[in-house]
Amino acid sequence: MITLKGIEQSFSFNDQSDLITKGKFNAVFKGVSDSNNPVFIKQLLPHLALDQQAIIYFKQEYIFQLNHPNIISATDYIINDGKHYLVRPWIDGNDLSKTAHKLNEKEALFIVVEVLHALTYLHQKGILHLDIQPKNILMGKDGKVYLTDFGLSKRVDHTIYKQPFNIYYSAPEQILNHVHLFNYSTDLFAVGIMLYELLLGQKPFTNENPEVLMNISLAAPIALNGLSKNAADVIEKSTAKPRFKLPPTMYTYDELDEQILVAQQLRYQTAKEFMYALNNLEGQKLATRSWWKFWGN
Repeated sequence: MITLKGIEQSFSFNDQSDLITKGKFNAVFKGVSDSNNPVFIKQLLPHLALDQQAIIYFKQEYIFQLNHPNIISATDYIINDGKHYLVRPWIDGNDLSKTAHKLNEKEALFIVVEVLHALTYLHQKGILHLDIQPKNILMGKDGKVYLTDFGLSKRVDHTIYKQPFNIYYSAPEQILNHVHLFNYSTDLFAVGIMLYELLLGQKPFTNENPEVLMNISLAAPIALNGLSKNAADVIEKSTAKPRFKLPPTMYTYDELDEQILVAQQLRYQTAKEFMYALNNLEGQKLATRSWWKFWGN
């Protein structure tokens, strides 16, 4: 049993039996506070404990000190025996990737609007999430929706030089690593992709080869057949991207900048603007065909 001393209380967990999930950078455990309340304990994987960039990404969730009913963020940051931990409030439920196949259109719209409420708060604080995807959205059994995992987030006015990304949900400026162009519409692009997936049950693009997938995601238009015109219009606007006439590698860096900026201006500029468009879809039939495919990758 491992015990961690927090700011106001201690937390304990078993690093073998309490493991919930493990990724490339972090492991998440179910722990308990000394007041006997369950908590999430997120550990930076030990081999990254001396990687200063990894520590910065890991720690910033706690530094942001976020407080919103649709956001779950760290309440404690602890270093114990050379290992780094974040403690989050416990949510009884699953992440969205595990429950999406059970949703109807009304539920899908509700979830996306709740995520946009969280992004409104986040963006008003000048923070970009930059990793909006179903596994980073928690669905409480009480019906509440929470945005979480701020490991890739950054302040909109802070300079970074390179950042990891998820190809499926990333805007062109993320895939091309034009980090100076990251803005609020970058997050809203990912929300649009997620809305598409919730309504049609499949991602806009898939390919087993990451390089091919990257090129398709950059250059190919999203197929909107299967959606009503109004739903298609909303998704098309939120996911506007350059229509490259040549492969992106054929353009200079500045030429790519120009095309990305044009596309960004076509997107929703604020989460509230996106929410307003979704509110206008309420009561309408959004998918003109029933989706047939549970989530894959």
